[in-house]
Amino acid sequence: MNIAVLLLTLWSFTGESEARIQLTFPDDEGKVNIAFYAAKDLFLKEASHTLSVSISDTNMSVDLESVPDGWYAVAVFQDKNENSELDKTFVGIPKEPYGFSNNARGLFGPPSFEKCLVHVKSGCVIEISLL
Repeated sequence: MNIAVLLLTLWSFTGESEARIQLTFPDDEGKVNIAFYAAKDLFLKEASHTLSVSISDTNMSVDLESVPDGWYAVAVFQDKNENSELDKTFVGIPKEPYGFSNNARGLFGPPSFEKCLVHVKSGCVIEISLL
C-alpha cells in the first residue's frame, strides 16, 4: 500500500509542467530581458521578478520556475547590444524589439497593465512576439 501512495505522489509531481514563455524574435542577437509586474502602480517602473537569458534561436522557450504563481503583466525586450537597457530614439521610440504579455500593444506608448495581465501558473504557456 505504501508503494502505491509513493507512486501516486510521484506521478502527480511529474504530471505538472512548469510555466514558460514562448518567444518569437526578428533575429537571434543578444539577450532577452523579461520583467514581471504584479502591481498596476509599479508597471514598467519596478518589476517583481526579472529574467535575462541569451537568445539561442528566433523561436525559443524560457522556463519560469523561479517566478511564483500569480497574476502579472509581462514586458520583454531584445537587448541586442547587451547593455541591459531598452535603447530608444531621442523622442522615446524603442530601437530594439519589445513585446508584452497577451501581445498587447498601445497606440501612443505602452499598453495598459490590465491589457497585459496574465496568470502565471504551472503548465501555462505565455506567447509573446517581439516587434
